Amino acid sequence: MTEPLDTQPAGFVRHGPDRLQKVFLYLILVNWLVAGLLLLKLDELSFLAGVLAGSGIVMLQFLLLKLSLMRARRAGDGYLLYPVVISTLLIVTLLIGFFFLY
Repeated sequence: MTEPLDTQPAGFVRHGPDRLQKVFLYLILVNWLVAGLLLLKLDELSFLAGVLAGSGIVMLQFLLLKLSLMRARRAGDGYLLYPVVISTLLIVTLLIGFFFLY
């Protein structure tokens, strides 16, 4: 017998709407908004404020990247990694530019 194509892995079965998925997608959007605000305001910040903002956003990125890796591995939602990795690279580039060009 053949199995249907829409079967999910044995370790994870969704029952009903996935509210955690919506929260996670909103968290990715907030991450992009924070990256945009950092891009706009980074040159106006003092060095100490830039360091504090940079360390805060690095912690946010680390948390979001860890959550997205766990989520993608568990639920098969690998497409969620792309916007998180792109925003991580953008923020790392901004912070490297800030520290070397300040």
